[in-house]
Amino acid sequence: MLANVWHPIGGISISDLNKDIFLFRLYHKMDTNHIKAGDHWNFNSHLLVMCKLRYGDDPKNVPLFNVDFWVLVQDLPHGFMSELVAK
Repeated sequence: MLANVWHPIGGISISDLNKDIFLFRLYHKMDTNHIKAGDHWNFNSHLLVMCKLRYGDDPKNVPLFNVDFWVLVQDLPHGFMSELVAK
């Protein structure tokens, strides 16, 4: 189903590794870039937390705990636009 949304030009394979852990293999760099550049991806209302694996990484042992989000706060006074205030 995600392949229909992503339209990979090089193909994709999806392997079920464990409960709620899947391995997505993309076969073209443009496909990887397209998915990384997209917004946060979800499937069946579940956020997909992704990590690019390096050679030798065990996909079952990659920590998938963090996702970066951009937050837009309307009408924030200029003096409050700092990392310290955000924390």
